[in-house]
Amino acid sequence: MSGAIIFDMDGVLLDTERIAIICWSRVAERNSVRGIEPVLYRCIGTTSRVTDIIMSDFFGGIDIYTELREQYYHERVSYLKEHGIPVKEGAKELLGYLSDRGILVGLASSTYTQNIVGELSDTGLLEYFTTIVGGEMVSKSKPDPDIFLFCADRLGCPPSEAYVIEDSFNGILAAHAAGMRAIMVPDLIPPDESIKPLLFALCCSLFEVKALLSSVL
Repeated sequence: MSGAIIFDMDGVLLDTERIAIICWSRVAERNSVRGIEPVLYRCIGTTSRVTDIIMSDFFGGIDIYTELREQYYHERVSYLKEHGIPVKEGAKELLGYLSDRGILVGLASSTYTQNIVGELSDTGLLEYFTTIVGGEMVSKSKPDPDIFLFCADRLGCPPSEAYVIEDSFNGILAAHAAGMRAIMVPDLIPPDESIKPLLFALCCSLFEVKALLSSVL
């Protein structure tokens, strides 16, 4: 079977971007910080390095941000301990289908590789991936195409034969710049008129992605 599928993780396979909004909002409320949500949306699809820059600028300095980030980490650990890591509906069905068909599957996420492996392991999804590329493994983050090109190279798949499953604007821009077929499954932010022309397909769920891929692979 020719071609390969490259997934983003947060917001695509795991419903973790919503958790980040919830936990940061709690930290902001405790510290009387207003207007954080639009800033958090700017961080979606970026690496930790870029997020640090955006958030430090919002808080008016790295020291304040570092202090509040520690509160966020504790809040997130507490939240996940109570609720677990939520897997997106259709994720296991789609990954199982691709595995049964012998289709190469990679993951390219702006998250640190160690965190990716831990969360995929905890949710029972790790076994489905041939290769994993974390944000620290490339010098330029999304919307630059480097992370997807590196993942495709590790899979041995030409970019033109790769499909990318993404939820964020930065991810779609990166996939398009890499010359790959971008499939968007929106999470927190719907596509606008600047993003829609870049899409191979727009799907409402991973179940819809499964139906689409079954017709093109």
